Amino acid sequence: MIGVLRPVIVTPADFDARYDAEERRLVLAHERAHLAHGDPWINAVVLAVQCLNWFNPFVHLAARLLRIDQELACDAAVLAEV
Repeated sequence: MIGVLRPVIVTPADFDARYDAEERRLVLAHERAHLAHGDPWINAVVLAVQCLNWFNPFVHLAARLLRIDQELACDAAVLAEV
C-alpha cells in the first residue's frame, strides 16, 4: 500500500498469475487491514518523528518494532476472519 491521503494497494504485474484466488484474497485482506487500522497515517507521523529525531537510535528502533507489530496485527486480523 502506498499513499496517505488516498492509499492505494499496489500489486506486481503478474499478481493474478503468480497467486491462486485464495492467496490473492488473503494478501488483499491483509492490505485492507492496514487501511482499516489507519497504518498509512500512523506511518506518516512516525516518519516525521524519525526525521526530527534522526540522531536518536531508539526512535529508529521503535519505528522498526512498530512496523513489525503492524504486520503481525494485520496477519492476526486476517486469520481471525478465516
